[in-house]
Amino acid sequence: MEIILAENHGFCYGVKRAVEMANEAADSDGKSYTLGPIIHNPQVVGRLESKGVSPIQEVSDIDEGTMIIRSHGVGPAIYSLGANVLAARFYAAGKDREMSDTVHTAVTLALVSGIVMAFVGLIFSRWALELMGTPDDVIGQSALYMKIYFLGMPFFMLYNYGAAILRAVGDTKRPLIFLVISGVVNAVLNLILVIMFHMDVAGVAIATVISQLISCILVLRCLRTSKTSYQLHFGKLMQGAMSAKLCGFGYIEF
Repeated sequence: MEIILAENHGFCYGVKRAVEMANEAADSDGKSYTLGPIIHNPQVVGRLESKGVSPIQEVSDIDEGTMIIRSHGVGPAIYSLGANVLAARFYAAGKDREMSDTVHTAVTLALVSGIVMAFVGLIFSRWALELMGTPDDVIGQSALYMKIYFLGMPFFMLYNYGAAILRAVGDTKRPLIFLVISGVVNAVLNLILVIMFHMDVAGVAIATVISQLISCILVLRCLRTSKTSYQLHFGKLMQGAMSAKLCGFGYIEF
């Protein structure tokens, strides 16, 4: 067996940046955490923990401090927690204006990020599949599914951010009911579009997008018809003062 030693070794750029951010957090005041181990290196994770940067498994494990998103990234639902935390804080403190600003900024960010992801998916779906070595006999159908699926990203993001606002004010029941309704619609539409209309992959993707649209409409209607500080007014969809607090690409602060 031949052993070949690599000429260079060390962290890639993303991991190096993540570790540097964790060290900066350790040097600052306050408690710091990483969502999961920041890298798959127990020695580095151990050194950071000895400096006060502890890994956690769920955001709900902490109620204060700074959470660092690990180098592998997280799903869109995690980013909506920024809106959840701010909304819960302002709602509990009775700060109606700040609560309203948070709601409208969160919905705006959800809409904009969903549209961006939709365009990225439409443009790069086939390229991503080719990069992964998808077989030629299925790449056409796979690309079609992904393109249709990505069209539903604005609805997906709007539901997640809207549901985060509702959960922040203690309403955990209705977001769950909306998910159940959309799930049932998805299953029924799969049967109708695939079996009755023979739409195959496109039918499955369309059913998913329609179900996401339904959950989105339900949660936005809930916010729109509310008579409290978190009522949604479509004419006030951008309150920029809150946007920097709602989203960060390395830290979510509590």
